[in-house]
Amino acid sequence: MQNTKTDADAGTASAQLACFGQSLPTECPTYYGPHSDACLKKIWDLVGCLPSGTKFPDKLTPTERSALAAKDYLTLYTEFETIKTDADGGDVFRQQECFGAALPADCPLYSGPHSMACLKSVWGAVGCLPEGSEYPDKLSSAAAAVLVALPYPNLESTFQIIKTDADSGTAPEQLKCFGISMPTGCPTYNGPHTMACLKVVWDLVGCLPKGDEYPDKLAPSEITTLESLTYRELFNHMNDIKMDADAGNAAKQSDCFGQGLFKFYPSKTHIVKTH
Repeated sequence: MQNTKTDADAGTASAQLACFGQSLPTECPTYYGPHSDACLKKIWDLVGCLPSGTKFPDKLTPTERSALAAKDYLTLYTEFETIKTDADGGDVFRQQECFGAALPADCPLYSGPHSMACLKSVWGAVGCLPEGSEYPDKLSSAAAAVLVALPYPNLESTFQIIKTDADSGTAPEQLKCFGISMPTGCPTYNGPHTMACLKVVWDLVGCLPKGDEYPDKLAPSEITTLESLTYRELFNHMNDIKMDADAGNAAKQSDCFGQGLFKFYPSKTHIVKTH
């Protein structure tokens, strides 16, 4: 029996199984300790916690490390594993200890697999919209499976890159994130928008500078309201004016084209200039 114990303490896996009921990692040669810092960090890694966690051994006080080093291997492993299990169960305090950050309620598992609710929560948190072409619900099963398996920071980073590129004016990423691409004069979806952006959208929908609602002609409070809209809301607001004008609304024709500039004949398919 002593030989078995001696062999176990020497790192022989079969002897460790016979003596302790489990084999120990190379960094932890003895079951009863005292354990080295390398052993503590190895167990921390084995249970799935990260160096960024607040209870990572290197971040502990000498007194705390000494207390851990004096425990037997199983007790030490169980203590660290409990931190990880509680973190995966949604305990925010334990998530800070294990991962160094609290996770959203919809994303309790740092390493995944993540639920569709988690993917959608992170998508919204970075500032992308359900209208985006890569909104999680719109992805193929294969594409969603890749995201589901990512560690939480990688998942968040993947979505954040899409949002950042969208905000920098990359049209494909704007479609992915917002479901709409924006003209050069309107670099951000959420605003605040510049006067130049308001004029670009006005022109884009087909209204004219002579229109009564041309941005330069608005009161400061009206401009502020438009500037604070999302791009989609801004476009829809101005496009509604144009559509109503095209449908024969005289007031909207003045708003869009200018007072007395055109006369619209609903029975026709074109606009006739008046003299």
